[in-house]
Amino acid sequence: YTNRGTGFHAQSDLQRASADFERALAIDPASVAEWNNLGVVHEDLEEFEAAVEDYSQAVFIEPENVDPRINQALLYTTVGKYAPAISDMDLAVQVNHTYAKAYVVRTSALANLELDAQSQADIDQAVSLGVDRAKAETTVAKSASSP
Repeated sequence: YTNRGTGFHAQSDLQRASADFERALAIDPASVAEWNNLGVVHEDLEEFEAAVEDYSQAVFIEPENVDPRINQALLYTTVGKYAPAISDMDLAVQVNHTYAKAYVVRTSALANLELDAQSQADIDQAVSLGVDRAKAETTVAKSASSP
C-alpha cells in the first residue's frame, strides 16, 4: 500500500493516497513512515488538524525521528502558529543538533515573531552545517511573507 499511496500522492490523487496509507497503518499501526506520509496527504488536503494528529502519532512512536517534527513545524508555520513550530524545532535540535533543516525551519518561525537575533543565530548555525546562506535567507523571507 505504501508504494501505491506514494504513487497516488505524486499524481495528486490525494483521496486514494490517503486510503492506501490508512490501509498500510491498519497492517502496521507503529509505522512512523506511514503516519508521516498520511500527515503529508492530510496537509495537502488542507485537513490541518488531521495532519497534526498524524505527525504527533509518528513522533510519539519514534521521538528521535526528526522528520515528522519538521513536517509538523512547517505546517504550524504555514498556518501562522509560530510558537508550536519553534517548540517542535527546539526538540528536533535536541535530538539531532547537526540537522541543518531544523535550524532553517525554526528561523522561519522566529523571523515571523520578529525575534531577529535568534533567527540570525539559527541561520548562522545552519550555514555552519553546510546550508547556503542565500538559500536559507530566501526561505526565511518567503516564510515571513506568508500568513
